[in-house]
Parts: sequence; structure tokens; C-alpha cells
Amino acid sequence: MRKYFPAYCFLILSVLFLSWGWKGHRLIGTNTMLFLNEEMSQFSHWPELLSAHASDADYRKGSDPDEGPRHYLDIDNYPEFDSTGRIPSTLDSIYLIHHPNFVEDQGYLPWATETTYDSLKACFQRGDWDKAVLVAADLGHYVGDAHMPLHITRNYNGKFTGNDGIHSRYESDMIEAFSDKIISMTAKFGKRINL
Repeated sequence: MRKYFPAYCFLILSVLFLSWGWKGHRLIGTNTMLFLNEEMSQFSHWPELLSAHASDADYRKGSDPDEGPRHYLDIDNYPEFDSTGRIPSTLDSIYLIHHPNFVEDQGYLPWATETTYDSLKACFQRGDWDKAVLVAADLGHYVGDAHMPLHITRNYNGKFTGNDGIHSRYESDMIEAFSDKIISMTAKFGKRINL
């Protein structure tokens, strides 16, 4: 199991540099090889698959009513966050304090990420590589969403600050406009990372 730990790392590291929007999520998958060391060469065919499935989680929102809340956490709607800067770390503990409808309305991105990570780990343990790449694409998507600042606030689209529509402009239009520069910087940085 330890030999696959770098796979988890490369997914998370790649997301730190490129996340958000359809193109951003595809760029994550396409550039994952920049973060793989030699021991990970068995996954050299994954970037194309990760890229192709990078937005599957978004596409499921239209057919799966449970999918939408997996992509955000309006953490500033939790009273305990407002007063302490923290919320309970487990979904079970959140449910003990807050009604399930409230929790769903605020989203559960961190717990969706954790569940998806556990699913990926299980795929690796049983050697289910076809399923693993799809779960890895979902994991990359959720971690990418967690690194998009507008996915973790109730003001996700600028409604409360007079910036209506900022969500799309930030996560999609900006990535579209600067994708070549982002790829260039990621490639430069990726060559310096030694997993």
C-alpha cells in the first residue's frame, strides 16, 4: 500500500496548481505526469484518462441530486465557525449539532473528498485499476473544488458584495485566459518536485 502513496500525493499536488472550471479540471489531469517520479511510471497512461474524466463529478450533478453538495462547503454559515474559526471535523459530529437539511444546504465537500479517497484506496488494495482511475479523477475534482476559494463561502457568486457572477469569471474565464501561463509555471515547478 505504501508504494501507492505517491499516487495520492500527485493527485493532491497537481490540484494545488490547477483547479476549477471545466478547463481547469482537465488541465489537472493532463499535467499529472509532471508530478510523478519513476516509481509511478506504471501510471503514465493515466493523465489522458484523468483529463477525460476530470469533470464527471460535475456532469453527475444533473442526474444525481446528492452530487451538488459534494462540491462546496459554505463554512461561514456555521455559527461555530463564525465564533471559533472551526467546525467539527467529522460528518457524524456535524449531524449531532445541526439538522441534516442544514448540513446538506451548506455542502459537504471535505467529507466527500475523504469518502472518495477511501474509495480510491480500496480500489488500489483490490487492484481494480479501471475503477481506480475514475475514482482518482473524482478525487482530483473534489480536491480542486476545495482549493477554489469561492467553493468554501456562502458568497460563492458575489451576491453579498455586489459582484454577481464572479464565480464563473474567476474559476472559468480566468483559467481560460491564463491557462498557457499556468501550464508553463506548473511545468517549471513540477520538474522541481521530488515525490
